[in-house]
Amino acid sequence: MRIPSCAGPGASYRPAALRKLSGATAEMLSTKEFVDARLYPDEPTLIQDALRHLVRARPELRIDLAVHKYGAGDISLAKVAELAGISWAQMKDVLLEKGVAPRLGPDDTDEARDEAEVLRAASRTLP
Repeated sequence: MRIPSCAGPGASYRPAALRKLSGATAEMLSTKEFVDARLYPDEPTLIQDALRHLVRARPELRIDLAVHKYGAGDISLAKVAELAGISWAQMKDVLLEKGVAPRLGPDDTDEARDEAEVLRAASRTLP
C-alpha cells in the first residue's frame, strides 16, 4: 500500500523532501516496507503516525478538515474548534471566512452535554 498524495485526483503534489529523493529511494517509501522493517507493527499504526506528523507540519490541514467535518454536519461547533486546535470564537470566524454558516446552539441534549464538556475542559486550561 502506497501512502496517497494529499492533493486532489490527478494532481502531482509531492512534498519537497520526496521530490529530492532519487527514484530508487522514493520507491522504498511504502507502508509495507516500514512494517517489514519492523519500524511499525502494522500499516494502520504507520498511517496514523504519518497523519499526526502531517497535521503538525501543516496545521492548515487540521483546520480544513475540521471545517469539512462541520460542513458535513458531523460535529458541533465546540468539538470542531477542539479538533482544529483553536478557540470557539476563532473557529466561528474561520467558518464565516470559508463561507460556512455556524450552527449556533445544540440540536439535542446529547450535543448540549458534549459542548458543555468541551467548554469546561477548555476553561480549565486557561490561566
